[in-house]
Amino acid sequence: MDFTYGMQNERLDRGVAEVMVWNIRQPSSKAAASEAAKDFLALNKRSVQSGLTTACEQTQFRRTHDIRRHEKPPREKKVPPAPPDITFGISTRPSTPVFELLAHRYQEEWLAETRKQEKRQKDELKGKKLNGKVL
Repeated sequence: MDFTYGMQNERLDRGVAEVMVWNIRQPSSKAAASEAAKDFLALNKRSVQSGLTTACEQTQFRRTHDIRRHEKPPREKKVPPAPPDITFGISTRPSTPVFELLAHRYQEEWLAETRKQEKRQKDELKGKKLNGKVL
């Protein structure tokens, strides 16, 4: 029995050039310019000013009256150029001394400190009176 459950995937053998193109549908500028969005804030305000307070009355008012938003073109912000010697953001951390890592210098420092601590502890124990105890 050769039966496959589910829906079979349709395999399209496309080349690299066809796959790399991403088509995005752009709305035409004429349609966007000719039809501005309804201004519901102004419509609701006018309906209340005319004495319509229920939801049904306001819906009917919105159907019969048409107030559109007047969109202003976005203003371009003029940002003064930054001085060339200024740096923005987080300062970079100092680079890791790679030579010291390769030479195991940190290990050697740690071992030297550990040996000093152990020697200091032994000297402290020798200086104390043992009172007949064996260490």
